[in-house]
Amino acid sequence: MTAGVSNVFFTMTLGFVVVYSSEVLRGSATVYGVLLAIVSLGFAPGALAVSRFGAIRWAGKAWIAGCAVSGAATLGFVYFPDALAAYLCAFSIGSVLGFTNTTWLTTVQLNVPGEMQGRYFGVDQLGSFATIPLGQILGGYIIGVYSVQFLYTLSGAGMLALSFACLFSPSLRGWGYTQSSPRADVTAAAAAASP
Repeated sequence: MTAGVSNVFFTMTLGFVVVYSSEVLRGSATVYGVLLAIVSLGFAPGALAVSRFGAIRWAGKAWIAGCAVSGAATLGFVYFPDALAAYLCAFSIGSVLGFTNTTWLTTVQLNVPGEMQGRYFGVDQLGSFATIPLGQILGGYIIGVYSVQFLYTLSGAGMLALSFACLFSPSLRGWGYTQSSPRADVTAAAAAASP
């Protein structure tokens, strides 16, 4: 559910980077291309940091923090309308996405029994991606009626509000994987039984 909501806000911004780069930064197609490339570039260090920080132990907290950082970086696009600042915000968002997505997916694979993973990922992908068109439609409408700055402000504030709301979910805050997780016992037993 949280991924579905965050994807609405994320799509509202990433889908309209071209409008932001031309109307706010007054940049060329190159500026637009660099902004998108920097988001993608951020995924690598973000994903690699998961193991370094042992993030699977605190996957829920990583998700909540990731929503907050993404929201703050999105607001940075509005309050620091400069190409270098925008590049830094884009890299921050990419790094957070790489970190939280890798943490979440790894933790699910460790916690959810293998025979249930297809079902879990099917429902997760449906819920996550079904909201993307809503973000695209809302984004275009909001830019048309208000402005791209208003859209990015709304999106950043929405991500921060989502992060704050998630703090009230004990199951999400406490979600993660340790050697004492229920799935760890099943995995250890299966490894011991295999020839």
